[in-house]
Amino acid sequence: MSSSQEGKDEQSIGLFNIPENTMLHWKDITHFINKTTNVCSKHFTLFDAISAIEIMDSRMDTGMAIKEEPAFDITKQLTAEQVVDIMDNLVIREIAWLSGHSISQTVFTCVYFHHLTELYESKTDDAVYSSLRIYILATMKCCYYIWTEMIQRNVYEEEDFTTNLFGLCFDNQILDISIINDLDTTILRLSNQQEQNSSVMKAILNRIESRKSYLLGLIYLSQNTIHLASSKYELTKLIQLLDHLDLSVGSSVKGAFDPNINRKLTSYAPPRPTRLESKEEAYMKFKQLAQRLLSVCSITDYPSVISLMNFFDAFGSAIPYADAFSRSKLNTLLHYNHRTVDNQNTPYLILKCVKETAFLELFRIHCQNRPRQRRLLLKSVREWQAIEQEAAVIDALFQDIFSVKASPSYYSSWARFLKLMMIERILVLGFELELYSKHEYTMILWYTRIVLKDRLILLQRFTSPTDFVHTQLILTQATLSLTEALLKIMVMVGHTNQWNDRKPIFDDEKTRYLQRFKAFLGLPCPPYEFFVADMTSLDGDIPSMKDTVKEELLKAKNLFNQLLQVSPQETSTEMCFDHFKKVYKDNYKLVMAIAYVVL
Repeated sequence: MSSSQEGKDEQSIGLFNIPENTMLHWKDITHFINKTTNVCSKHFTLFDAISAIEIMDSRMDTGMAIKEEPAFDITKQLTAEQVVDIMDNLVIREIAWLSGHSISQTVFTCVYFHHLTELYESKTDDAVYSSLRIYILATMKCCYYIWTEMIQRNVYEEEDFTTNLFGLCFDNQILDISIINDLDTTILRLSNQQEQNSSVMKAILNRIESRKSYLLGLIYLSQNTIHLASSKYELTKLIQLLDHLDLSVGSSVKGAFDPNINRKLTSYAPPRPTRLESKEEAYMKFKQLAQRLLSVCSITDYPSVISLMNFFDAFGSAIPYADAFSRSKLNTLLHYNHRTVDNQNTPYLILKCVKETAFLELFRIHCQNRPRQRRLLLKSVREWQAIEQEAAVIDALFQDIFSVKASPSYYSSWARFLKLMMIERILVLGFELELYSKHEYTMILWYTRIVLKDRLILLQRFTSPTDFVHTQLILTQATLSLTEALLKIMVMVGHTNQWNDRKPIFDDEKTRYLQRFKAFLGLPCPPYEFFVADMTSLDGDIPSMKDTVKEELLKAKNLFNQLLQVSPQETSTEMCFDHFKKVYKDNYKLVMAIAYVVL
């Protein structure tokens, strides 16, 4: 009691001094409270209830008293350096919007975006102000074309991108041709300026030309496969302009961007923390966006369906990961209005796929983000098991028709090959997304080895393999050797307890096995007892395992080195050979690093 009393005294908690033996008279107000809880206006909505909550964030809380700043005058004449700074800050916020932040917290924090009609109707002889005016309008058009693509739902809302405009609009009454003409006029005016040799005027001219090329590229891309060549030309020009960009000029303008604008908009949720990139980072990502869109423009030039499939694989797995807009546009170009990339109908592509081991849905999966890719593959793998079983029936019918006892089973082999590729991708993506604990590595590597062995046996059945099958055989052997070496290393590390990894107290290995491979249980899946028996056979034989690791690493090194000498045509990677060559080199370096540690 004494300690609690001291605590109250220290905290200056005032208590009522009620004399002892005093009778308190309580009043029942529950009836009054019940009446007040029933008071509700039919116009009082959920939005009103949320708006009434005081979250004490000036960007959102409209009832919060903040220091009022003078309204920014959009007609104010700015210096050339200040115009450059506004242009750069718009690019920064465009990149933030493309990365998933809401448009109300990024692009529309620019005060000029709330006066588009006034900007369009304003005319001036000042070259600097007219440059800013048309740059704002062109940026608005770029955002409009991106938003138009994103509302087609090729990627998942809120997971990759926020299409909600929060009551704002892009003022689409302004015609594209009008903005393009004004851009051309501004470029001509800047080129004829007497002080065109100054660095700041060159910087403005560079940014205006970049914005024009970007806008034209988006306009041509919006027409899908009709004008891809024109889009490719503009995007190539944009990349060249960004290579010569001067970021050393620029002077900040107070009030041109207001982060508190969000509190005045129709927003149903508190704002997310928005991280804005530096100018250097933003323009680097802008260039990467242009490069990705440029690669997307080459989609109709695929030499084979396998090459196209490899391109989608490379696009979906490239690091840094592709932005949502690029992935959505690739998805649209793949399959639009029941036509595929080469303007053929879908059944025609499927016939080509059967011949060249690919399928339409597998392309679209690669247009999602990496976690979504894994989830979709988990759903698709069972469907491909059913396709394999149906294909086996077709193979049996052909055997009966042609009276052949043993045949290569073309259809079921095609389906099985794709199914095994999908299972391997699911397992490897688990490592990439860091879904596994360290004590699970051995189990996952063991299962990956089973899948690779199955695929190797399948490929070895071909007596006269094509170039693609031959390179797949080499790649499978190399990956299998690397997996075998990693598995043995994990087993040795577990025996020597070098990780000091403590398993969870309530962990049951069989339950974990069934949970991890739950998606494959409907397939021909090795039972848990098979895994236990395989691991038991390796117990205590560390010297033998070390020798095996050395042999497998040497084999993997030679095979990956062999793959580096193969041409793009043999691997069907004409559209993305640089990416696959980088993957092979990275695997080669990994083998060398492991060999250095082990040997």
